[in-house]
Amino acid sequence: MKLKNKITVILIIFAMILVAAGCETQEEEEENGGEGNGIDEETLENLNETEDSVMEIMKYADLVPVLEGKVSPKKGEGEEEEEEEEDEEDEKDEGNENNGEEEENYENNSFKENLTFEETILGETIKREMEAKEDEEDNDENGEDSLPGDAGEAWQEIKDTLAELRNQWDELKPVLKRENVRPGEIELFGETVDELTIATTQQDCLSVLETANQLTGYLAGFKAPFADNATSAAYELKYYTRSVNLAAAEGDFDLAVEHLKEMEKLGDGLEDDLEEKDEEEIYEEFEESLEELERAVEKNNLDLVKIAAAEVMENVVEMIEEVEPDNE
Repeated sequence: MKLKNKITVILIIFAMILVAAGCETQEEEEENGGEGNGIDEETLENLNETEDSVMEIMKYADLVPVLEGKVSPKKGEGEEEEEEEEDEEDEKDEGNENNGEEEENYENNSFKENLTFEETILGETIKREMEAKEDEEDNDENGEDSLPGDAGEAWQEIKDTLAELRNQWDELKPVLKRENVRPGEIELFGETVDELTIATTQQDCLSVLETANQLTGYLAGFKAPFADNATSAAYELKYYTRSVNLAAAEGDFDLAVEHLKEMEKLGDGLEDDLEEKDEEEIYEEFEESLEELERAVEKNNLDLVKIAAAEVMENVVEMIEEVEPDNE
């Protein structure tokens, strides 16, 4: 009888240990976003911050060709000399040490206001994407307000941001490995960062844009284990929108068509998600803008592609706001 009691006590203790272990495991899973494909908001945020760094690099690289020929898109050489003389006289008359800085800010703002989509490759598309992010965050830090003064400053910004990107990648890599992201994909990202570094060193603007954009494609794929399929697909759409623009800039409209086919597939996959949220109108606007982009590519007209791609990007960002977990 005593033996039976002892066995009963042992079984009860064992059962209690199992229950406690199960509760602890469940708590850990909840903290880490659930099993396997649960939503891990912290990692998603880190991935988004890494993408922000890549976008900063693209923004500055896109401006370099314009900055190399700048004082301002609207000014001729004669006007430039005239303004310089006037600036010197003003500085002497006012005797203000800060006048030079104020004049520089004025010229920079004037340059920004007169910059048009024809003068850059991705300018309008990036502008729409970043403006949407600023509206969401109610923050102008990533906007166009801080344009570099010349091409040298732009390249320095690219180098500084690239160093930050490398640090972000060093932190992300072990997290992706733990979530069983394919080692080949992780290696590809690292190799592409190296390619971006080489392109930056060589000051090859187009290569910087293409390589940086490729990184955004990988980052979209990395989101899959930490969110849902809709979020990953929506970010892939951003990548392909820029890809169409870049292919057109190189005159490869056949490649642009291939990118458009991928966009159609991804868009179809998002339709059901948006319908479930009663956001069919957003999807319809995306569909219309995508058709406009297809027509622009068919006409082999880069300027039309730039305008249409910017419209698509604006609609894609709206879709992301609806499907991304932390926006729900």
